Amino acid sequence: MEWKSRGGPLAFRTMDDCVLSRGFKLKDLKGSNEKGVIEVSPCASERGKVMAEIELIEEDKPFLDMEILCLLLNSYKNHFAEMRCSTKLGVARLMWKARRIYIYEKGKFKVRFAHSRGDAVKTLNSVGRLILGSVLCKICGEPAVECALGKCDKCFSDKYPEVVQLKNNFNAPLLIRGVSSLEDAVEESQELINHLVSKKKWPDQIEGNMRRRLRDTIEFAMNFALETHDLEDLRIGTTLIAVARENLLILDLERKITEIKVESPKKFEKLMGKLERAVWRINKNVVERLFSKSHKKVEKADEKTPKALELLDEITGSEEYIHEEGVKNILEELKHYIGKNMRLLKKIDYVVS
Repeated sequence: MEWKSRGGPLAFRTMDDCVLSRGFKLKDLKGSNEKGVIEVSPCASERGKVMAEIELIEEDKPFLDMEILCLLLNSYKNHFAEMRCSTKLGVARLMWKARRIYIYEKGKFKVRFAHSRGDAVKTLNSVGRLILGSVLCKICGEPAVECALGKCDKCFSDKYPEVVQLKNNFNAPLLIRGVSSLEDAVEESQELINHLVSKKKWPDQIEGNMRRRLRDTIEFAMNFALETHDLEDLRIGTTLIAVARENLLILDLERKITEIKVESPKKFEKLMGKLERAVWRINKNVVERLFSKSHKKVEKADEKTPKALELLDEITGSEEYIHEEGVKNILEELKHYIGKNMRLLKKIDYVVS
């Protein structure tokens, strides 16, 4: 399976100082060399091994988005001998390839049981590729996954995405398998909606299948990032992770909506049903436009996408429907999602039309 219709998937090109353009390389840290930023000492518990420690920022502020970091590590947990990640504590600990690695929210990293300084540097660079999507950008302050989807305008060297020709074909199958898994999850979203319409009971099995496919997508994208030699290809892997994460967020909102509808008026239930379909349609449009591999012409978003914002306005315009604060919060989240993805679709349509 290849990108026959246009030669490759779409991705945004970012400014040189954006985290997606710079990547995560130790030689770029603090304008110094590797020896100047890494402290190495012998391992007390294992002879012949070393412990390396590095702090990537001097300021006392976050370097990583912990929610995204934990999502990435949990999606990749089958590759670790052990793994723990805590958003509350701001730290992750994992055992990977016989090295124990600590990752801290403020940008501190530790590697234990490395064979040498060079081995520690290689391990840290590999970790950097895996968790790139969670690194906060110095330009816009958003995590790299947001930069990948064009959500923070400060980072762009061009406001429209471009077709990316993969530089290393040997690892392209990893990306293609990730996209296929994402497409399967999107197809299952239709089954999810149909089930809710007919039975009005949350389908745990369908949700479980979708979450598994989306985590598989993230895992394939992380493997792709680990194997690629080109920073431009890293953009594609991060974009795929970003879209999979958006799908997981929609699933979370969908479950909250289902709980609300149980005790709501029939008219509200009907309007929310239409809104749910509209949201998943927007999501499907995003996936098709960014990763479409077929010859079929992609229709413009405004031709087929339901009037999601109009439905939302109708719901929020009536006090009868938004009687609880929790409902308002969910509707605000939906409005934010719809707005940013409609803007994204317009940018993509400029390229594919």
